[in-house]
Amino acid sequence: KMVVPPCMYEYQFIVRDEYLDIHAGQRSSDFLLAGNWNIIQATVFLYIMAHLTDKKPGMVYWHAVDVHAYANHLTADKFEELFKHDCLGAFPRLLLVNPPSTIDEFRVEHFKLLGYKCNTTVKFVLNK
Repeated sequence: KMVVPPCMYEYQFIVRDEYLDIHAGQRSSDFLLAGNWNIIQATVFLYIMAHLTDKKPGMVYWHAVDVHAYANHLTADKFEELFKHDCLGAFPRLLLVNPPSTIDEFRVEHFKLLGYKCNTTVKFVLNK
C-alpha cells in the first residue's frame, strides 16, 4: 500500500504533423530537489514514444499543481549562486542508440546525451 501517491500523475501526448509533444502533469514538486528530474523523465518518455510512433520528438510541457519553494531556498545569495553559472550555451542533445521496437525493451544503453555541460553543485538544506 502506498503512503503517498506518485507525484507525476499524467502524461498527455499531442500530435503536430510529424512531431509528438508531451504534456506532463504533476500533483506536487519539491522543485529544487526533483523538478529537473521530473522534466527529464518526461523528455525521455517523449523520445521513447516518438520513436515507437514514427514521430519526431517535439515540445515538453510540464506543470505542477503544488510547487514547494522553501524560505531558506529563496534567499538572494542562493538565486545568485544558481544563475551565475554559464548555462546559457547550447542545450544538450538526447539521442536514441539502436532503439528497440517495444517500450519494455528500452534500457539506459539506448540513450546518449551529447553536449551536456555540468555546472558546480549548489547546496541547499532540506527542510524537515
